[in-house]
Amino acid sequence: MFEAPASSESSIYPALLTAAAAVFTSLLTQLIGWLQTKSADSRRAKTIEEAVKRVQFLEGWYRTRLAVAPNELEAVRSIVQHELDAAMERIKTLEIPAVTPAWLGERNARIAKLSWFRRWFLLYKPVRLLAWLPRLYFYLSAAFATLYAVGLAVIPLANVDWLRLFVNSSIFLATVFSARWFAVFVDRKPIVQR
Repeated sequence: MFEAPASSESSIYPALLTAAAAVFTSLLTQLIGWLQTKSADSRRAKTIEEAVKRVQFLEGWYRTRLAVAPNELEAVRSIVQHELDAAMERIKTLEIPAVTPAWLGERNARIAKLSWFRRWFLLYKPVRLLAWLPRLYFYLSAAFATLYAVGLAVIPLANVDWLRLFVNSSIFLATVFSARWFAVFVDRKPIVQR
């Protein structure tokens, strides 16, 4: 009824490709998010830098203009006021993330005081409810990897396909570590309020 595969090596490649595609997709998603954040940060910094330079220029221009033509005080003031308002409008259009709240820093300090076991296995309450999803994935993948390791301890070593064992173990460990990393990332990311 069931036929054995022709060779164990040919059946491992689809599993490898599937795992590699999953890891690649996850890494690509993280990279895109990081690049978007970085480009937004650099745009904000560049806009603020341009506004500071504009104000410095206006300050020098105002002083020079008053020294050259002191009778045009009102006209010069209105030009400077208009330029300063324009610079401020550019700054107001920026989407500046809120500063990390003080309670989040206190929470991270409390977490740092926990034992390594509780920190590594994420045995503390996350900041937001959505952070439970990657934690649940971490707990399930860790449990599955533990069951896999127990199963390896039970089978006789003479019947082991070492290549398949190495690949499967690597996939399980990569899954556990990436799930834990993502759970910590989601939990520690500051909440931006708009």
